[in-house]
Amino acid sequence: SWKSDPRDMALLRDTWTEDFETLYVLGSKMYMHIFNQCPTIKKLFPFIAKYEATGRDFTEDAEFRTQALRLVQIIAKVVEREANLDGLETFLYKLGYRHVQYLSDALKPQYWEIFRVRLSTEDRERAILVDCIVICESNLSFQVWKDVVVYVVSHMKEGYNDALKGKNRFPTAMI
Repeated sequence: SWKSDPRDMALLRDTWTEDFETLYVLGSKMYMHIFNQCPTIKKLFPFIAKYEATGRDFTEDAEFRTQALRLVQIIAKVVEREANLDGLETFLYKLGYRHVQYLSDALKPQYWEIFRVRLSTEDRERAILVDCIVICESNLSFQVWKDVVVYVVSHMKEGYNDALKGKNRFPTAMI
């Protein structure tokens, strides 16, 4: 599991943006990359089928914009919570745990792996998260962002899987 050090955290802060439109574009590109690689993941978002059935572009819909921003906000938590990574682990676990409430039948175990791989692939040309956040001038920045994605997805997946089993590693924690 990823453990930050001061150099990593400085790199993350320096390569992250707070620009709303840039974050929306980042989230949209991440989802579109995933949907292009695995179209069945679209089924997790019922509003997409509604828009596609009418021939409308779902990426212009407020629901999709909100979802795209949620995705990047989760990643932003790593930068925001640098002083409390234990709290971050709990947050991510509980977020994954909560996904069972509305995705227990739809979110297949392999989808977690697809998200992880598609957002953090070894291939720099296809590493959509890193490519969108920062122009990676060094292998270090590429590796740190890749490690962050693996960290985020791993803890969310753990929470989701535990919820399916009725197990809760952080029963008193709130997110």
